Amino acid sequence: MSEAQSGRFIWWRSKPYLLLTAITFMNFASTGISRPLFSLRAQDLGATLLQIGLIGTVGRIVVLGLQYLWGGGSDLLMRRKPLLMIGMAVSALTTWAVGLAGSWQPLSWIQGVAAFGTSAYSVGSLALIGDMLEGQANRGRLMGLHRGLGSLAFGIAALFGGSLADRYSTAAPFLVGGCFVAIGFVLTCFLKEAPASAHAPSAVEAASQPAPDEGKITWAKLLWVLPFLAVVFAWFFAEASAFSFWPVYMVGKGLSMTVVTRLWGIAAIGETGAMVLAGYLSDRWGSKRVIGFGIAGMGLLFVGYTFASGLSLLIPMQLVRSVAYSCYSAAAMLYATEMGLRRQRGRMAGLQGTASSLGGIAGSVAGGGMSEFLGLETMLRAVGGLMALVGVVGGLKMRDPRKRE
Repeated sequence: MSEAQSGRFIWWRSKPYLLLTAITFMNFASTGISRPLFSLRAQDLGATLLQIGLIGTVGRIVVLGLQYLWGGGSDLLMRRKPLLMIGMAVSALTTWAVGLAGSWQPLSWIQGVAAFGTSAYSVGSLALIGDMLEGQANRGRLMGLHRGLGSLAFGIAALFGGSLADRYSTAAPFLVGGCFVAIGFVLTCFLKEAPASAHAPSAVEAASQPAPDEGKITWAKLLWVLPFLAVVFAWFFAEASAFSFWPVYMVGKGLSMTVVTRLWGIAAIGETGAMVLAGYLSDRWGSKRVIGFGIAGMGLLFVGYTFASGLSLLIPMQLVRSVAYSCYSAAAMLYATEMGLRRQRGRMAGLQGTASSLGGIAGSVAGGGMSEFLGLETMLRAVGGLMALVGVVGGLKMRDPRKRE
């Protein structure tokens, strides 16, 4: 009997869990030092706000549906490691490429290639952590810890990204970030997956899941998860618009890149504990309620940014952002892994990725266009209001996967 089946999963003794968490840590360190500065990097290379939005759209179009194919392939092979290796290798190369670009035009194809790798990594890592935690009563807290340490890496790295950009150039954070992902790739080479037999479901979970010959994704299952996919769409719509242009908005209000990335870093570091709390609340209340609270809270926060001035307000708001972001992020990861057992978990993770790509495409176009023609402030208020509405409705309409009949 495996650790997962016996209920004695001890995370600090599980080498695969620790190694996957270390890989996630390096991936988020790379993202933290570079992602908050991508829009500023593109501006530095001559792109307008509308062009920045269109650049983001290219990558999401490339992976539209690709995540489901990645997930289906991993389900067929019952292996997730190859996806992680592809994702980390591609991410390292494309992060370096952004730093070395001499104009904004190459950023479109760079983002397209980067999205190819990111989709492989995101589906593979989500399915793999779901495999590891399957059947655990406290899997929400374990998921929160795994994701929270990633946020810690993001936050620490973000504290230095702006300083590098101010002192050297906007290229420097991307060159350093590529090194972080390269380290993660090396760690992935040592990752060992447990055999499929080690992930057999408990009797309770098996009773609530499809029989082995029903592992295909049917229309009934799609309808069952549709409210969740709609919430994912709305979140990534906001991420491609409000999240992406938030640094530009803050720099426009007179803050330096160093201050902006440190504000982002404060929020990310705060997520370290908030992710564990969100996982605990998901175990107690159900992940759907926590998801609804997170997306509604984040929406109200983005509206609040347009009325805030000065660090005395922005710093506390970043701590609120930590809780709201964690509630969505940790609970959504948990919900996605609970939608299917090992034989279909990759495809379920891929469905979530497809919904995120669609939301990102719409958000990139709408966010860039609204920012260019109506102003960043109007865009933040509109997107924030939409998030708040979706959070309330989604929290009511989503079904609880642990109570699925």
